[in-house]
Amino acid sequence: MKRTRRQEQIRLDLFDAALLLAEGQARAESPEGQHRPNWADFIENLSRISNDFAQARAEKEQLRMAIVSAPSSTAIEMSAD
Repeated sequence: MKRTRRQEQIRLDLFDAALLLAEGQARAESPEGQHRPNWADFIENLSRISNDFAQARAEKEQLRMAIVSAPSSTAIEMSAD
C-alpha cells in the first residue's frame, strides 16, 4: 500500500512528538540541575511511547476490521451506540 504525502507527514509528526515527549520525560527524570536528559531514560521512554502508539494503532485497526467484517445489521447496531 502506497502512502500519501499527508499520511507520511502524519507519521513524521507523530515521530517528532514521540521524540520530544521522550526527551522531556528523560529530562524530568534526570537529577536536579542537569540540563541534559539521561539517555538510558530517553531510550526507555521512546520505546514505551512507540509501543503505546503501535498498540493504539493495532486496536484501531482491529475495531475497523470488526466493523467491516460484521454483518450489516450488526454494524448498524454498533454505530447506533
